[in-house]
Amino acid sequence: MNAPALTFAEHERAQAVSALASDFVHRRLPRALALQAQLGEGEPIGDDDAAFLADTVDTLAAATALFGQNPELNALHRCALGLCDDIMTEASARA
Repeated sequence: MNAPALTFAEHERAQAVSALASDFVHRRLPRALALQAQLGEGEPIGDDDAAFLADTVDTLAAATALFGQNPELNALHRCALGLCDDIMTEASARA
């Protein structure tokens, strides 16, 4: 049995979610984890790193509506925001 066809809006939403997830997994998460490790070693983060974190939080905030009622995406969203918050809090404490 075939799955029901997606509407154009559903297809567009799915593509946007896929692009956001790919960007997060391949670019944002590795950099955020590197910043977390850098702070763990006692090294401060730079202004460009702080701007990256702020942009990541802004992107995640803008994407909230795309995740809808999907519990897995919402859990990932909360974890990503928590990671960024932890890093920014640690960076502020070291400034």
